[in-house]
Amino acid sequence: MPTAPGVLVAHGDGVLLARLCAALPPEVRLVGRARSVAGLPLAVRRTGAAVVVVGDRTLGDVTAAVRLLVDDGCRVLVVADRPEDPRCADLLLAGAQGVLARDALTALPQHLRAVLDGEAALSRHLVTVLLDEYRRRERARTDRAGARAVLTNREAEILELLRRGHRTGEIAERLVVTPATVRSHIASAARKLHVRTRQEALLAVDRGPADRVG
Repeated sequence: MPTAPGVLVAHGDGVLLARLCAALPPEVRLVGRARSVAGLPLAVRRTGAAVVVVGDRTLGDVTAAVRLLVDDGCRVLVVADRPEDPRCADLLLAGAQGVLARDALTALPQHLRAVLDGEAALSRHLVTVLLDEYRRRERARTDRAGARAVLTNREAEILELLRRGHRTGEIAERLVVTPATVRSHIASAARKLHVRTRQEALLAVDRGPADRVG
C-alpha cells in the first residue's frame, strides 16, 4: 500500500499553526511543524515531505526559503494573511504552487490536493489580482528601463557613489560641486526613474545597465 504523502507545516503564529495541522486531510501525513523557516529544507530532506504549507508571516526570509524548497523538488503552499498582498506574488514567482487565505482554512484539503497533483492552487479572484500585479510590475519595469536610457553621466556617477556608501557631502567634495548640486542630480535621476527616494533610485538602476547621455 503506497505511503501517504508527507506534509510539513510552518507558521509563526502558534495558534494558527495548530489549526493548520488539524485541518490537514486524512490522505496526507503530518511529518513536522515549525515556527520559523530556518532549517525547513533540511527538515524536508529528513522527513521526505512532499509539500510544505508555510505562512507568509513565518519567521525568517520566506521567499528565500521557498526558492530553496522548490529547488529541492518540494511543493509549497502559502497561507497568507492577505493573498492580494504583493508579497504573495513574490512567493509565487519564487516557485510556490498556491496561496490560501488564512481565513479560508476549510479549503486547505482542496488546495493541498491540487498542489499534490501538480496544479496551481489559486482562487479565481486571486488569479485576477496576481495578473494585475504582474502587469503593474511589467509596466514599471518597462518605464524604468526607458528612463535609465536618459540618465546623464553625472547622474549615473553620483548614483554609483551613493551605492558605494558615500554621503552627499563626500560626493560634493569629490566632484568639486556643492551638496545642493549633488542633491539636484539625485532628484533629477529619481524623477527619470519614476521613484521618490535615492534608495529606490539605486534599486531601479540595479535592474539593468543604463545607457547614458553626456
